[in-house]
Amino acid sequence: SYTVLPGKLYRLDSIAYLNFTKANDSIIRRNYHKRTLFKGDPFSVINLDAERTRLHNLFRNSGYFYHKPEYITFRADTIQRQGFVQLQVVPSPQMPSIAQKKFYLGNTTIQLYNESDYRLTDTLNRRDFTLHYKKDKKGKAPLRLGAMRRNFFYRKGMPYHQDIMSFVQEQLSGMDVFSSVNLKYAPRDTTDNNDTLDIIVAATLDKPYDGEFTTKVTSKSNGQVGPGLSFSLAKRNAFRGAEKLKFEVH
Repeated sequence: SYTVLPGKLYRLDSIAYLNFTKANDSIIRRNYHKRTLFKGDPFSVINLDAERTRLHNLFRNSGYFYHKPEYITFRADTIQRQGFVQLQVVPSPQMPSIAQKKFYLGNTTIQLYNESDYRLTDTLNRRDFTLHYKKDKKGKAPLRLGAMRRNFFYRKGMPYHQDIMSFVQEQLSGMDVFSSVNLKYAPRDTTDNNDTLDIIVAATLDKPYDGEFTTKVTSKSNGQVGPGLSFSLAKRNAFRGAEKLKFEVH
């Protein structure tokens, strides 16, 4: 048998956010009501991790593309008041300067690959969007640019926003015309003055047809029982607008 002695419970006393840049401090103050650390709560590593994640997501949703959770650290003082912790939330001294820089979204490049041919021979430009593709047998893009653009819930010049870009990824995947979709971000240039991230969307079209053959036992109202057969055929991207055309035969 084992005897576990948890020791004395420490509770949070003062909680201070220190040494953040003026811009980051403003973000923290605007969202202070959403904090996970409160005076009087038990001192808990789980709560500290939750607060670190919350702050990290706030910064990532405010343009700080290169921010990481480990760039937020804690300092705890248990000497000032017995049984209580004076907590300081501070940025890590190892945080690089690029993680403290705000980035904005630039142009979007879409690389539209065919499942059987990864060559991109043609280009279409529309304002802030560029589509690279290979023409189909009719000499057109296999998927209309507009069909994809309606899923881009951002605009050029807005700060990078982690949640919005994750939603864009989900929406593109949910179009049901791609076997894979990946969003990448490329700095406009490598100078220290750069604050622009261009978006690169690499999408591979899925196979155009899906077929399904089903067998089952059916019964009629007169009590007769017999085999039932059905076949369905679906065509993805039937009219180059991410439509799905389905036929069923019973």
